[in-house]
Order: sequence, then C-alpha cells, then structure tokens
Amino acid sequence: MGGEHSQPTKIAEHDETPKAVSQRTDAESRGSPRRSWASRFTVLLVVCVAASSLAAYLVGRSFSSPAQDAARAAPPKPSRITAPVEFVKPVAGVVFRATLTDPSPLPIKAPTSLYGSLPVVTALPVRVGARVSNGTLLAAVADRPIIALRGAISAFRTIRYGLSGIDVKELQSALSSLGFSTGTDPAGTYGLGTAEAVLHLYQHLGYQPISSPVRVRTSRHTKTLMLATVPLGEAVFVPSLPRAVISVPSVFGESVPSAAGNSGTLVKLGSNYLVLRGSVDSATLQLLRVGMLGTAGAGLSESGIRVKVVSLGQPAGGTEKSGGLGGVQYSITLVPLDVQRADRLVGQSLAVRLKVGNGGRRRWVVPVAAVVTQADDRSVVVVVRHGRQIELPVVPGFVFGGHEVVTPIGWVFHTGDSVVVGTETG
Repeated sequence: MGGEHSQPTKIAEHDETPKAVSQRTDAESRGSPRRSWASRFTVLLVVCVAASSLAAYLVGRSFSSPAQDAARAAPPKPSRITAPVEFVKPVAGVVFRATLTDPSPLPIKAPTSLYGSLPVVTALPVRVGARVSNGTLLAAVADRPIIALRGAISAFRTIRYGLSGIDVKELQSALSSLGFSTGTDPAGTYGLGTAEAVLHLYQHLGYQPISSPVRVRTSRHTKTLMLATVPLGEAVFVPSLPRAVISVPSVFGESVPSAAGNSGTLVKLGSNYLVLRGSVDSATLQLLRVGMLGTAGAGLSESGIRVKVVSLGQPAGGTEKSGGLGGVQYSITLVPLDVQRADRLVGQSLAVRLKVGNGGRRRWVVPVAAVVTQADDRSVVVVVRHGRQIELPVVPGFVFGGHEVVTPIGWVFHTGDSVVVGTETG
C-alpha cells in the first residue's frame, strides 16, 4: 500500500504540465528586483559615455585656436617656375627709328628783280616727290617763271645778247638738249641764234621773255631788234638732273615765304644723296654690320624702301649719345638704294627693319620674363643650379620670339642651368 502511494508522487515532480512550466518561467524572469535594475543601469551608462565622446569629438572639430586659424588662412608656400637656358643661333628682326634727310638740298629762290611787282606766287606746278628735269617749270612769281636747266655753274648774272662766258655756254647746251637750236652762235657767245632759242623756250612754257632793244649790224645795214634775255633768277642751273622735289614751302597765291630757314624759298630740290640717321643700344650694335640690307617705311606695317647700313658708331668713339633710360645709344647711318622712291619721305621718321642673326654665332638665351632690371639699372637673372638659386648679372641683348639674348658678367652658364621666370601658388 505504501509503495503504490509513493509512485504517483514522483511522477508529479518530473512531469510538469505546460502551464506549470510557463508559470515557473515567468517567476524566474521577474527574479530579483535588484539584479534587473543593475543591468539596465549598466546599459544606460554605456550609451551615455558613447554619446558624450561623440559630442566631445564634434565640438573639438569645430573649435580651433587663433594660431590654427592663422595657419589655415595663410597662403600656400609659393613654388618657383623655371625654364631652361638655351645656347642657340638667334635670328630676328631689329626695328628702330631713323630720320631720312637730305644733307645738301638745293633751295629755289624767287627772281631778284620783279620789275616793281609784289612777290606773289602765281604758279606752282610741282609737288613733293615730283621729278625735275632739264627745262622743268618750277614756279612763277609775279608771273615771272623760274626754269630748271642742266648746268654745273649757278647763274650769277642776267644773260643777254653780246655776252660770252661759261654761263652762256651751259645755257646753250641746255637749250640744245631740249631741241632749241642756237644757230651759228659760237659756243659760249650769246648771239642771235641763242636769243631765238631762249624765246622759243619761254613760249613753250607759256611765258614771254623779257626783251631788250639791241642794235644789230647786218651785211647791208644796222637795225634795232628786241632780243630775249634771261634775267638773274629765272634760269636755275642744276647739276645732275633729274632731281626730286623734297619740299614746297611756298603756297600758290600767297607771298613768297619770309620765315627763317625758308626766306624767299619757293621749292627745295633733293641732292640725289639721302641718308637715314638713327641710334641703337650697345646690345643691338653688336648684332649689326656695315653692308647689311633692310627696309624702311613710314609705318610699322609698311615695307617701304630698301636701305643699306653704311656706318656704325663705335663704343670708344665720339658717336655715343645718351639714351636716357635706354642707356648709351650709338649712331647708325643708312642710305636708301632707291633714291627716287625715297625722295617723297625726306624729313620723316621711318621704321627701319634689319634682319640679324648675330653673325651665325650661338648665344645664351633665356625667356624675356627671366631678365629683371633692378633699381640701379643692372640686369640680373636668377639661375637655378643643383637646387640652389643664384642671382647673377647679365648684359641683355635683342629680343626674339619671347626670348632674350644675355651675356653673363663675370661668370658663365653651365649646361643644364635653368632660370626663374616666375612663381605659382596653390
């Protein structure tokens, strides 16, 4: 009996129903109140610490000291820009200004005698650049003509019937070359044939000559004739015709000029020898040679006339002249090869272009930006050699294609050298 009672009891201890298990689990999960609050506090503490650390990190990033702000605001350290030094044969065009002049112009004056008339210009058929040849009418004053005739000796008197001399001889020669025969008159003697030729010349130009009565003996009797004369100033003997008109100071319809330098001058004729005079600096002078050919024109874009270098100033001579900011300047003289085209440019400042190549020699060249002119007018370049920067003096030369020829003073370039041309930031 007792054994049968204990068996059911044992089964009740190990075989719990689902409901009993659920109830037991709930009870265990509620456990002790103290242990449950400790776990929750630990989790909360970890979260708070993490949030504080994150906030401190964010605040630290947004805050900086004045020194840090200044460091951030400072520009980045600049880095140098360099370019290699080259040893080449420079070829370029040299351009400078020179004035075209005529060293010996021939001024044409009004006749000395106007027979009581005012010196008003009544004809002015020539213009600057016009070619004057034998028999050309240059001008007229008070209706009296001034005629250019070929002759080596200037007129020095009125030429009339009965005179003899070298002036009569060159008058006869000029008339004959124009087709006006002097008849049977001996060379150098003003006879009836010469007077007839003078009459025809004046009439050909539209004027009547001044005539004077002359008693002439013929084979039968003596009679008075009105024969043409050439008053002083109406015939202008000019050697080496043709020539060009290089200046016309007078104005048609106005009185003959009386201003200083042009007093009584109607027209100026060129001498057939023109020169261009200019100046260049010492560096350019070294590139030029006597005999070089070039061009000269009124404008920078105008090719103009062909010219030739005939003389150069020497550094040790007396041809130097101060060039102000450009330093010492040296004279250069050129001549036009086409005088007839150059005559119209006399008195103008022309742009002269010469092609230079430094005689085929190699020279050190650097970018133009590398050459620095200091306050004392010295020129220097900053050479980069083996990582070091060295400021060294140079003599600058001519510029071509963005480069400049330089000559070191007291030092030499080395292969592989470079020069500083600027700096960059960032």
